[in-house]
Amino acid sequence: MKVKKAIIPAAGLGTRFLPITKSIPKEMFPIINKPSIQFIIDECINSQIEEVIIVLSSNKKSIIDFFCNNKSDLNGFNSKFLYNGLSISFVEQKEALGLGHAIKICEKFINNEPFAVLLPDDVIFVKKDQQPAIKQLIDIFYKKQTNVIGVQNVDWKDVNKYGIIDVRKIDENIIDVRSVIEKPNIENSPSQLAIVGRYVFMPNIFYFINKSQPNLNNELELTSAIQDSINSNKLFAKIIFGNRYDIGSKIGLIKSLLDVGLNDEEISKELKEHINKIKSDKQTYK
Repeated sequence: MKVKKAIIPAAGLGTRFLPITKSIPKEMFPIINKPSIQFIIDECINSQIEEVIIVLSSNKKSIIDFFCNNKSDLNGFNSKFLYNGLSISFVEQKEALGLGHAIKICEKFINNEPFAVLLPDDVIFVKKDQQPAIKQLIDIFYKKQTNVIGVQNVDWKDVNKYGIIDVRKIDENIIDVRSVIEKPNIENSPSQLAIVGRYVFMPNIFYFINKSQPNLNNELELTSAIQDSINSNKLFAKIIFGNRYDIGSKIGLIKSLLDVGLNDEEISKELKEHINKIKSDKQTYK
């Protein structure tokens, strides 16, 4: 079956960017001249995905406004637009009940089809000769016909920030996953391979999400549902090619701006000169 649908969970509160996220969703922060969520949408378009549903909280209606070409089409969370051939619809996550819950409320939209999930905090830039990040996983899904997750190596000191995979074996850059562990400490981490916000799922992942128990924060964790599914579905991982930036963090957002800016013919020369000037000035600011 083709992977034609994708979920973009974008209801997070953006607490790392307070106070600005009181008025501007972090998904609307500009990376030069495009909001970060547009890079995620473009990734879907370039991966032949046909329909996307964006999960939002009540204070993020500016994202709906952005994708609306005709104000008469606006209908709150019931709005549906066609953007460069991609159908975009929306759903409200009324409470912050975790990533698993954000996916759970999209079950009707998915309608028993395989689907992709793209976390908008993870913006991944690829070279011109590389497939978009989610397309790299979709290609593996077509070969294996089972759940596929995207991973990248992270520093040991950062393993406690991610879901980490335990590797059974690696064959032609496809990883057979034994298990997944949510945010392990360094001593208990089975590898440095972290799940980085790209997934392709069989529709029965909803069964495992629906039977998951909330964690201590009353949130449904996606990682626990993935782990529960391994006995029923083989799980594979693909090391994603590309530069990934966590634009939900200050340093990640700045790095993404530098990456795009230094590859922009219009501004790259002046930007390099400015960086060198800052380095030579060694000036601090209050």
